[in-house]
Amino acid sequence: MYFISINFLNKALKQAIESKSISPEELKDVSARMREKAKKDTKLIAIIIACFVAFILVFGAISFSKEGNTEAILPVVLSMIPGGAFIFGFVWLLQVGIVKFQFNSVVKKYYPEIAGELKI
Repeated sequence: MYFISINFLNKALKQAIESKSISPEELKDVSARMREKAKKDTKLIAIIIACFVAFILVFGAISFSKEGNTEAILPVVLSMIPGGAFIFGFVWLLQVGIVKFQFNSVVKKYYPEIAGELKI
């Protein structure tokens, strides 16, 4: 069975920020950890994108090296690029973007004086 994983900001962390029960120093530590996780996840997605591009290049090279109807292959290979860009952009949004947006929004609202340095 397949499923789509969507990451959201931890509810307990969000409530702690909203109630200001977390100190700015603790919030800086949380922000640093979340920034590192976002970088790691973004790097993993970039590696997957590189593999996808390599697949497209190999698929295209093999397809064009064979005799036959190469005119039909070109649209397929070219359509994989925007399709892949959309899919990987969507994956990044679900895995990294939502958490970044939620964290940055709640920090900006409740800790505006340090929001700039806590931005993920």
